[in-house]
Amino acid sequence: MGYRAFGMTRSVVRRALGGALLVLSAAFALAGPACDTATAVALASEAGADDAAPAPKVVVLVADDPSHGRREHEYHAGVTLLASLLAQSPGVTAVVHRSFPDDPRALDRADTVVLMTSGRERHPLLAPARADTLGAAMARGAGLVSLHWSVDVTPALEEQTRAWLGGYALFGASVYPIWDATFEPLPDHPVARGLPATFSLHDELYFGLRFAGDLPRLAPILRARPPDDARTTPETAAALGRTETVAWAYDRAGGGRSFGYSGLHFHDTWSRYEVRRLVVNAILWTAGREVPRAGAPVELDPAILERDLDPK
Repeated sequence: MGYRAFGMTRSVVRRALGGALLVLSAAFALAGPACDTATAVALASEAGADDAAPAPKVVVLVADDPSHGRREHEYHAGVTLLASLLAQSPGVTAVVHRSFPDDPRALDRADTVVLMTSGRERHPLLAPARADTLGAAMARGAGLVSLHWSVDVTPALEEQTRAWLGGYALFGASVYPIWDATFEPLPDHPVARGLPATFSLHDELYFGLRFAGDLPRLAPILRARPPDDARTTPETAAALGRTETVAWAYDRAGGGRSFGYSGLHFHDTWSRYEVRRLVVNAILWTAGREVPRAGAPVELDPAILERDLDPK
């Protein structure tokens, strides 16, 4: 498979891989018995690295079955695009699953887990066995990144999601409008490295989210003031003019880091470098990898936006 299969230009391959080795067998070993339903990209950060080199950080990317219209909620295309972006960061192994793995050992070596899945009554964690699998990873301090609909949960998942993610959307309390957000100045946080001080974005950005009470551990990353006519639930209508958090970082009380982002409804939002860098920075941070001062490299071949789209 050529380098363009993961949306990388020749210059990215030279810079990000250098003398690195592509070790597919190691990634499939990580997937274990589920390897027939997983694709993996393993990246060794240094060619000829000695035994003292740190082990690659393992990022498990979980997609889901199609749910919305074409170029909306493109879960599989989104996680394979993320795998191509992560390949630009040395010392990272990305393992892609088309759906939440049924093998309870699938997350045993994950440094962080990225969910780009359906939510609410279709949320994969409503299945107790899957919740147990992720819970075991959370208990040992693995990171968690939850994107768009996967932050939207049912009351049955509220307590668990509050503990693991730090925040969530809840139908009947939160709202789900498409709007033009201009973000307030971003904080001094590793997830915000390499991003402009502020930027604007057109997307479906859920707001009126519910957050954990231990605020010192929760850092809002993207905050904006939505139009008041989008406040269509009693909770949001009671807070006219309020600035709302739509992306956040969370240091979990029991150890481990999490990141939630309510945007990314539209697949073409990945064309924005700010969104790519925000998410890749967050993945590195939750995995325990140092985020470069200039932010993670996120060069994109536009052709990748046309790949791996689900038939709809």
